[in-house]
Amino acid sequence: MKIHKHGKHIKTINTVIESCLIVILIVLVAIMMVLIGKLQGTARVINYTGLVRGATQREVKLEITGNPNDELINYLDGILEDLKYKDGDYNLIKLDNNDYEKKLDTQIAFWILLKDEIYKVRE
Repeated sequence: MKIHKHGKHIKTINTVIESCLIVILIVLVAIMMVLIGKLQGTARVINYTGLVRGATQREVKLEITGNPNDELINYLDGILEDLKYKDGDYNLIKLDNNDYEKKLDTQIAFWILLKDEIYKVRE
């Protein structure tokens, strides 16, 4: 009879341990999903920052060859606005990084100067 109670007690302990491990697993999976979401958001920002660089080069080449492309300029304006203010069409996240923000401000300032130069050359 005593062995039966002891076996039942061990089974109860095993059930509690299994339940705790399942809860821990669920919490870890939830944390992992949140971190993956943040990583994807950061990756989008990096990709769009690279798009700005490439599209800016393309716009300059088009202007040099006498093929103005206002649509590309508007596209670049939209991406830069979304990178800065996070409320545009591209669903970009805000990166909490002061160095990144300063460099983005510098990039936007140079883009404004470049656009002004493009419009002057077109006249």
